[in-house]
Amino acid sequence: MKDKIYRYILTHDDRWSFIIAYVTLAVVLAIVINLFWLALVVALHGAFEWVKQGAIVQDRIAKGFRVLWEVKFDIGLVLFGLALEVYIGVILGIAGLGATARAGVEAGSRAAVWQNVLRGTLLSVDDAAQVVRMAGGAGEGTDGDLDILEGPVMDEKYPLEGPTDLKGRLGPWVEEWVLGDWLSIGFGVFCLLAIVAGPYLTPQDWSEILAALGEEMHPWPWVLD
Repeated sequence: MKDKIYRYILTHDDRWSFIIAYVTLAVVLAIVINLFWLALVVALHGAFEWVKQGAIVQDRIAKGFRVLWEVKFDIGLVLFGLALEVYIGVILGIAGLGATARAGVEAGSRAAVWQNVLRGTLLSVDDAAQVVRMAGGAGEGTDGDLDILEGPVMDEKYPLEGPTDLKGRLGPWVEEWVLGDWLSIGFGVFCLLAIVAGPYLTPQDWSEILAALGEEMHPWPWVLD
């Protein structure tokens, strides 16, 4: 059983069961509860990658950079959710629901429903890109056995003994990026900048933004009500 779990972790990016479960949990938990649970799913993916990369390199710094590279889009997804939280009031206001939310409890509930629908729609579109990215390496769309564990898990660019120079430790971060890499990193940077610009582009100040983000990152948001 332990060997099967280990094999599954090493080949998780090539398995439809992981891809479907990952995307489903990410969207459903973010809609039904909040972004904390989305971040938790991303952290779990990072833990899988830490184990997987540990089978390739032993150097902790090199392993850390490789893990960050593998989950860069996932991190961008969390940042997107946080940025959406910063601007959701503005978006709803443009849609004419801002005044509705201030009209009373019932109207406020209606606005909250629209907020969840909007967030779910945008996160679903965003996660569709995640499916495409992850499914690109899935073994012909199957969940069958792969041969990654037939021998020692090796990587010609990053041998098991691990790189010791800075460039070797940075690994894929200093190699030639393909279009998907630029889009993933650019997406994350854009979302981060959007969060930082929140006080200047919305009526909220930093205290209000941080309070809203803090509520979104609380594991049990109903406790705060």
